[in-house]
Amino acid sequence: MRASVCLASLVLLPLSLCLHIPAVGSSARNRDRESSEIYKPFEARLAPETPDDHSTCACSMDASIDLSDASKALDLENIRFQLIRLEDTITFHLIERVQFPLNRRIYIPGAVKIPGSELSLMDYVLSEQERLQSRVRRYQSPDEYPFFPDVVETPILQPLQYPKILHENDVNVNDVIKSRYINEILPSLCKSRDRGEAQENYGSSATSDVSCLQALSRRIHFGKFVAESKFLAETDKFVKLIKAEDRDGIEEAITNSKVERMVLDRLRLKAKTYGRDPANPSEGKSKIDFEAVVSMYKVGDAPVSHSSTTPD
Repeated sequence: MRASVCLASLVLLPLSLCLHIPAVGSSARNRDRESSEIYKPFEARLAPETPDDHSTCACSMDASIDLSDASKALDLENIRFQLIRLEDTITFHLIERVQFPLNRRIYIPGAVKIPGSELSLMDYVLSEQERLQSRVRRYQSPDEYPFFPDVVETPILQPLQYPKILHENDVNVNDVIKSRYINEILPSLCKSRDRGEAQENYGSSATSDVSCLQALSRRIHFGKFVAESKFLAETDKFVKLIKAEDRDGIEEAITNSKVERMVLDRLRLKAKTYGRDPANPSEGKSKIDFEAVVSMYKVGDAPVSHSSTTPD
């Protein structure tokens, strides 16, 4: 029955890793010493973190949410930071995608011939990307859901032991996300033209699509964390709503109209800002239709429906 909360919650950055490597000087007498320093094994130069390194640190806008700690993963403030970061990710990926034509043919199975496969070009690129990423543990993470579960392979890295964070459920709306992305979001953002397979944009478009879809999927399914957190905070209230099968009541309990408006206003500002040259923001045309981005988040309009299921 708890899965009902997750169903009602489906409403919606990767961690940036900065590795500093010392610059090599031009002095001949120091060249050997500096080269030796640069090529030392990484494991010797990067000291492993101890369990206490971040034990007292709150989640911040420049850090990924800690899914190894259930209490941190279900903290509404930590979740809020992640949802805001994902807004940035999605907006930047969409800006990258709209520089290319719509290229409808890459979404039609068989329209672009692929040896040994009957998938569309975009699905082929997406499935192969998921196959590769599954080998480095992407889909072991509780907040990641594959579009092609059948291609997921055993990781080559040591398995991670995550605590049980979410109530067991089988909610995966990636099929809906992909359908609406192709049929609603892209047509509202991209020019409706196709340069043809002989031109350079088919592969680039499909690659950008993969980034957009994976970010959208993570954002949407993150609604489960919000729902679980709110369920644990008001268990009796939600149990009554679930037993009564009161979907409207559940939705009302996990959403906040004031937060909805704040999210949409923030997205509009981000799309306007990111879509223009910061040196000349008043000149030239925006790289992206910011109202189309905002409408994607509005309830009922597109995959990011109920994006307002964010912390109060």
